[in-house]
Amino acid sequence: LDQLVRRLVFEPLEMTSSSYLWQERFEDMIAMPHGSDGEVLRKNRPQAGRGNAAASLHTTAPDFARFMMAVMNGALLSDSTATAMLTSQIDVDSNLTWGLGIGLQDTEAGRAFWHWGDNTGYKAYTITYPGQGVGVVWFTNSENGQSLLEAMLAATVGGEHPAADWLGYEAYNSPTRAVRGVLVRTYEEQGIDSAIAEYHQLKTTHPAQAFDEFLLNSLGYRLLRADRLQDAIAVFELNVAEYPDASNPYDSLGEAYLAAGDTARAIVNYERSVELNPDNANGIAVLERIRG
Repeated sequence: LDQLVRRLVFEPLEMTSSSYLWQERFEDMIAMPHGSDGEVLRKNRPQAGRGNAAASLHTTAPDFARFMMAVMNGALLSDSTATAMLTSQIDVDSNLTWGLGIGLQDTEAGRAFWHWGDNTGYKAYTITYPGQGVGVVWFTNSENGQSLLEAMLAATVGGEHPAADWLGYEAYNSPTRAVRGVLVRTYEEQGIDSAIAEYHQLKTTHPAQAFDEFLLNSLGYRLLRADRLQDAIAVFELNVAEYPDASNPYDSLGEAYLAAGDTARAIVNYERSVELNPDNANGIAVLERIRG
């Protein structure tokens, strides 16, 4: 993979700092990945035979900008392929379609092509307006990187961005993010009981749109990943109580009970989740596995 892309793309476009495999010279250039709390994460360094077209590209913003300009200008491609890349092939959403391997959005500013990246500790976004010869390459080394996406687009190219809206990343200044931050701090400093009490207090002082089933679900999974099983169960139980007609909270609570070795309660909650959402493939699969 790396040899092929190097011959066909990297070398012709002078993308000298790009590779699908790790190179020792990258050690002096690396931007380490960071988690949502600012912690440094483990950096994957793919070796020979481990290149992945979807996930192991190592590059820089200037190099990738060269690639985007080549797409804009149809460089290294036949006229028919260059045209097809930027021609709508399938509808995605309002004003959004897929070309060949790349997203297309249509607004008052004209047609733009775009794409995004979402690997652990790294988030990326790029958009180019061929009619204006304007584009942005946005690379971040944080799980929180896309929280700045809308602000970055407003400060650079401006205008409407249905693609960014469709991706649905939570903005850095969203009410939900603010509430989540308070709950996390309260939990770390005072424990689960205080965090749950703080949740109920926050509901009296913050707008309703700051609260949904995903707020508590994200906190519950944060605790589950940290192997704080009983605290995770307490959060998922609260979520079920808050959103008794939603399928996902029961699915998450079932997962936590299963991790804690309480198979009976796991089954009860997975069954309720599937009852509320018969298309819950995960819940169905887990129940089949538990029952043998």
